[in-house]
Amino acid sequence: MNATDADEWMKFAEDDLASAKKLIAPPDPRWGTGAYHCQQAAEKAMKALLVLHGGGLQKRMETHDIGVLLEKLAEYIGDIEGLEGLELKAEGLSQLSTMYRYPGLASQPLTQEVIDKAVADAELFLSKARQLIVSMKNRAGDGSGGGASGGPATRAKYSH
Repeated sequence: MNATDADEWMKFAEDDLASAKKLIAPPDPRWGTGAYHCQQAAEKAMKALLVLHGGGLQKRMETHDIGVLLEKLAEYIGDIEGLEGLELKAEGLSQLSTMYRYPGLASQPLTQEVIDKAVADAELFLSKARQLIVSMKNRAGDGSGGGASGGPATRAKYSH
């Protein structure tokens, strides 16, 4: 278990989520970049869980696809209670890594509904990761860290 590195990954995830929220705020919202930071936040939260279980894990870190990271977690750690049902949210967030950052890639308009969903889904991934990290640290005898609660995972895609 590498709790210090996991905490560092979570700090970066928190920073990305905070950046996303600032970027989408009026008076001059930057929704495309904000959507990207939502994806980055969720990605880094899942990487924190991987790091917690194996140190460097460089081979497992080569992807930016959150769904692939969930699969790696299941392969490496086994089914983790708390992450079930997040596959569609992972797919939607993963699309945001490029969809609104480059011309011609958007399959749908970037609306307030889409950006609000991206923020909510990123918050859910971070909340789940925080809960699991605290739980894993407690099981390992390292009770440090604080927790947060997350809502239930639901099937969702980035469309209206």
